[in-house]
Amino acid sequence: MKKIVSMFILIIGTITLSACASNSMEQSAITFKGGKFTEQDIFNKIKKSNDSKSILQSMIVGKVFVDKYGSKVTDKEINEKYKQTKEQLGDSFDSQLQVAGMTKETLKERIKEKLAYDKGLKAHVKITDADLKIAWKSFHPEVQVQMIKLSDEKEAKSVKEKADKGEDFSKLVKDKSTDETSKKADGKVKFDSQTTTIPTEVKEAAFKLKDNGISDVISSINPTSYAYDYYVVKMIKNQSKDDNLEKYKKELKEIATQTKVTNNEFINKTVGEELKAANVKIKDKDLTDVLQAYQTTDSTKSKTSDTKTTDTKTKTKTSDTKVSDTKTTKSSK
Repeated sequence: MKKIVSMFILIIGTITLSACASNSMEQSAITFKGGKFTEQDIFNKIKKSNDSKSILQSMIVGKVFVDKYGSKVTDKEINEKYKQTKEQLGDSFDSQLQVAGMTKETLKERIKEKLAYDKGLKAHVKITDADLKIAWKSFHPEVQVQMIKLSDEKEAKSVKEKADKGEDFSKLVKDKSTDETSKKADGKVKFDSQTTTIPTEVKEAAFKLKDNGISDVISSINPTSYAYDYYVVKMIKNQSKDDNLEKYKKELKEIATQTKVTNNEFINKTVGEELKAANVKIKDKDLTDVLQAYQTTDSTKSKTSDTKTTDTKTKTKTSDTKVSDTKTTKSSK
């Protein structure tokens, strides 16, 4: 949370100081016994910090992608993501928004940037048969389960014992589950291996169950609270993927695509190409390394080529000098 606050202070500070640049950057911003800090002092310090450069990097990339792909983002997509974020943060949504220095409108703007960024990455994805075969290895088709989520391990073990003794699972869902969304549907949820709303530990344990089988207590760290959640799962309908890859080609393409767009090498290369296409230029000498991670291979080759050319010229000059020295020596003799 502190990092979020400091980042937004840096953003606000940078924008404010930039706006002041056209006035007097030398006027005192902070004074103390024996000295002062001018606005220029603060501005120079802020722009050289790693946090500030990271923010600037995000601003540039976000702007480039939203300019090119923002028109492909729908209001429906933005509102769905906004709703999902609000539900994940629960009662702390408004307070966290306030601490981050954001309004609901600016949050939606950031969501649009993120969605445009995602669409931009996917626009560069090319899926091969080899990619599909790799995705096939870890793929599991959709299953349906009844799920009980709890926050206390001891209570989770008690629920497991009752379920094993034959107590009605639907009643246990109603009485014990803390997941209000699935609780409304009798604890019933459907998911496959690529579903992101179900913890990986839960998916892996569920896929091993036969129909009507009940899992052991499954523990998983909540990504929002960082506390442990505990699950007891009953399999309603499991299915094997058999050997028919074509049957699940759509799902496999989604998995392969997701694998590519989360690969750092692919991300850096793609973002680099988009920045180059947008003709982004960094003119401030203190900020020239802001986009260094996204330098394209062409840029690297160009620099290498320039270096080789310089080396060649240097060698040629050295060779000429040696020839000249030889001639001078002979002449002296």
